[in-house]
Amino acid sequence: MPTPAQLRAFLQGGETLEFTVTGNSMGAALPPGTLVRVTGRAPRLGEWALYDCGDGAAVHRIVWVRGERRYQLGDAEPAGTWITPAELLGTAEQRQLPGRAWAREPVRARALALLRAWVKLLVRKVRGGRAGRESRVASRE
Repeated sequence: MPTPAQLRAFLQGGETLEFTVTGNSMGAALPPGTLVRVTGRAPRLGEWALYDCGDGAAVHRIVWVRGERRYQLGDAEPAGTWITPAELLGTAEQRQLPGRAWAREPVRARALALLRAWVKLLVRKVRGGRAGRESRVASRE
């Protein structure tokens, strides 16, 4: 797997990279074995972001934007974290679920996932608490 710095250099150079999802944190949206195509474009609200999580790269949904920072949260996770522009690597624009063709996430599915994330954050805020895992990605070579 390339380092986050190498990924950033490729993506900022206009390359499109493909990765295989290896973790479970994105639930049914990006189950293990799903291929994702990533570009260097900054993700918008509700889109999947590839970011540097310190010991590799992960793909999670952007559920909140505050200035230049974005809050990422895995669809199957109880909590997320803020990521800065320096940690952001790109946007997972398309996915290929096992046995299916390449496709973008349907707008309705993205909107429902975003709504579920906001409810999850609200419930967590009311109840308190924090936990989380990260969906790892492996380079497809």
